[in-house]
Amino acid sequence: MGRAMTAADQVFDIADIYCLHRGRSRRPIVRIVPEGILYRIEWPDIGLSDLTNLTRAKAAALEWAERQAMTEDRKTSAARRLKSLNNFWWSSSPIAPSEKAAA
Repeated sequence: MGRAMTAADQVFDIADIYCLHRGRSRRPIVRIVPEGILYRIEWPDIGLSDLTNLTRAKAAALEWAERQAMTEDRKTSAARRLKSLNNFWWSSSPIAPSEKAAA
């Protein structure tokens, strides 16, 4: 009889980095990286965010990217700008955990 394992005690074999893309571009706009059981957003302009859960990180990154798209495309028509907001997509790539995180 030992103590029950908590989420912090579990070792994750594969962690996912989530990347937000726009249109057909393979270049990510924003990346979400795991840190333990929580995540951080890699902002292109200010660096890493505070720790948060995956759902909130994805929502914040998507909201930021949509706002950036509306600002960059402000010379196009309003209908075309609104339609372009549907062009965002997520990709994830499994990565092996680092030796430091497992220790």
